[in-house]
Amino acid sequence: MDTSNQYIKMCEMATEIQDKIPYNIMPKYTRDPYIFRRLDCYFCSIRHSTARPPRYKIIWLPTQKQLQEMVNARPTKYQINELFNFRNKNLRIKTWQELWLKFVMWERFLKIWNGENWVKGGKP
Repeated sequence: MDTSNQYIKMCEMATEIQDKIPYNIMPKYTRDPYIFRRLDCYFCSIRHSTARPPRYKIIWLPTQKQLQEMVNARPTKYQINELFNFRNKNLRIKTWQELWLKFVMWERFLKIWNGENWVKGGKP
């Protein structure tokens, strides 16, 4: 499971995906900073405010399987081909989760990662 700072930031800024967080098993905020697993979902908490005691925002870290399901439950040959074409245009991808997150954001929402945020349009 990718828990790098880069992947966490990408997940946090992917509001379209964060809207799908299974909040029935996880609150939106907590007072503890950590990375944890609940059922088959991974979460991390990041500092949300400077108040005392501090509040931490819960960020859902989708697994590769969960990301694949967002595109299609069973990837077709066409999707696999598209994924590898996409990967060849994005050589700075470090993990499979990062590749799938970028692919989902492109395929579903036509957004690309510019290093800081997801932006509409552009080339993958």
